[in-house]
Amino acid sequence: GVILINTKKGKAGKTRINVEVNQAISKFTSLPKFADAPTFMNMYNEGLTMRGRTPQYSQDEIQKHATNADPDLYPNVDWFREMFNPYGSSNRINLNVRGGSNAATYYISAGYYGELGMFKRDAIQSYNSAIKYNRFNFTSNVNVDVTKTTRLELGVNGFITNGNYPGVGTSTLL
Repeated sequence: GVILINTKKGKAGKTRINVEVNQAISKFTSLPKFADAPTFMNMYNEGLTMRGRTPQYSQDEIQKHATNADPDLYPNVDWFREMFNPYGSSNRINLNVRGGSNAATYYISAGYYGELGMFKRDAIQSYNSAIKYNRFNFTSNVNVDVTKTTRLELGVNGFITNGNYPGVGTSTLL
């Protein structure tokens, strides 16, 4: 069997140009309230003592994390804020031109779709670690009535994509 897929075709008449532009912004729908380092350490110690075990963190160590006295040795980092931008974005642009005469019609379309993820990019890296996806697509359909009994139809479609993804899944990154 053969499956034929017909894409948009030209229509006889004056040239019609159609442009469509879409912009979208995305963000996390719901996030839990994250504990800072001192809160986590206190809760962890409480869980250990409730089970009759010795606390892992001393009050002095917890205090050093809380006061941020030495952020290299006693960090209190909001890793979610450090790793993610507040918003991601996507853009879609389509341009198509349609027209022709009784003997020949044309439809030409070009499009772009781009998406930028929410992971932050480290500006000091020598390579681009931004998670992104770009797609460019093109469609061209030209129909010509060569004679009363012969019709020439030429259709060309294609796309080019460029993506930059992490080497592992999001769950592994987190």
